[in-house]
Amino acid sequence: MRRGFVAMYSVLIIMAVILAVAGTVTFASIGLMQGSLALASGEGTLAVVEGCGEDALWQARASSSFGDPVGSNETVGPDGACTAVVASKVGNTWTMTVTNSVNTRYRRTMRIIFERGVTNLALTSWREE
Repeated sequence: MRRGFVAMYSVLIIMAVILAVAGTVTFASIGLMQGSLALASGEGTLAVVEGCGEDALWQARASSSFGDPVGSNETVGPDGACTAVVASKVGNTWTMTVTNSVNTRYRRTMRIIFERGVTNLALTSWREE
């Protein structure tokens, strides 16, 4: 009779260990999937902000009054996906920040410094902040 209890307890212990290992693997894989999704969403948002930066440069090239008064928000990008702020206009040197305004969970900001000529732009700096 004692052998039956030992066998039953052994099976229960083995099942508990298997369940603990399976639970640990499940939770670890869920964490990895969440991390991968966050990375993909952040990279997608960065691509949108870079596109909005290009759009803001086109608008600045087209009109010297873009961003006036300095420090005001300009909506740029597809469907107003981003906000551009011209932080300074010193001579022909402009400093502008572009931030996504749609997916704010993954906020990305680009700082763009460029020289604005009469018919062209010369990019000085383009970096993510």
